[in-house]
Amino acid sequence: MEKGIRHVNDYFGYFLPRKGICSGEELRLVATSMKKFYKSMTLYGIVEAEEYEYLCNTLSDGMEKWVQKCIYID
Repeated sequence: MEKGIRHVNDYFGYFLPRKGICSGEELRLVATSMKKFYKSMTLYGIVEAEEYEYLCNTLSDGMEKWVQKCIYID
């Protein structure tokens, strides 16, 4: 589970657009769900706080790029 955080860019930038989840709204919903999931894992001590912070920063920094990529793929 901890390793998955480091692959969030691949998930949003490659996997999701090619599997049909390709609107900005859908990407944001998936990102919100992922943040909530990993926040709970952080609270239970399964994921380190630094890893959760990395996830949040990556999602914030990459969202517009991923939305633009979806528009291009469409």
